[in-house]
Amino acid sequence: MLFVCSTALARGYSDAENASIWQARQLAAHYADAKASASCQWTPAEPPTFADDLTPATELLDPALFARVATMVRQDQNAIAASDAVVGSPTAPLARRRLDEVNAQNLAILHRYFQDHDFPATRAIGDNGINALLLLVAHADTDLHFQKKVLEKMKAQVEKGGLPPYLPAILESIRPQVAAVDPAGDPQPSATSLDVGTETPRQCFYRKRPGFIEDHLRSHVSVILQRDQGSDS
Repeated sequence: MLFVCSTALARGYSDAENASIWQARQLAAHYADAKASASCQWTPAEPPTFADDLTPATELLDPALFARVATMVRQDQNAIAASDAVVGSPTAPLARRRLDEVNAQNLAILHRYFQDHDFPATRAIGDNGINALLLLVAHADTDLHFQKKVLEKMKAQVEKGGLPPYLPAILESIRPQVAAVDPAGDPQPSATSLDVGTETPRQCFYRKRPGFIEDHLRSHVSVILQRDQGSDS
């Protein structure tokens, strides 16, 4: 049975707003690719893609589940991109609230699904669907118990041969608290702490690209949020 969304849950962004943000993110990516390439004198062989730019496999056992996961991860990534784009602006608190609403709604949907289902096998929703679902679970940071429960379901599916063996380790690596691993240790240098004089052109491209995306996206997201503020008042 496919899990469904409850309209009683938090607002988030409307379908029209999500479509508008997605279109703006695509335009921002094209802009950022060109700016970063010109600035760093390097261009990747294939343009980078977004985590929610999903293409279904040709044969899926559960295409409806794939479609639902794809919708959820699009809402997730749109809300994150919107919030990141307006940090420090007057609309930042509203963007953060919208992100929290999307997270709460996605978590509630995932809760209902995993109450009665195992972690889906790759053949059910494909590699793209599995990776998107893993990302949604990783973003359920307000419920560590739930994340641990899903990790166990993931490991059980690995034991049955339905998932690649490395998949649980990905969740454990990006969310060490889920595996009860102490993440303390030698801090890794951030991109901003590196001496840019030692960067390769490739490193330069991937360091600068996110900032160019946010710069291009900021005005578009601000318009949507200002419209929201007007309707909420």
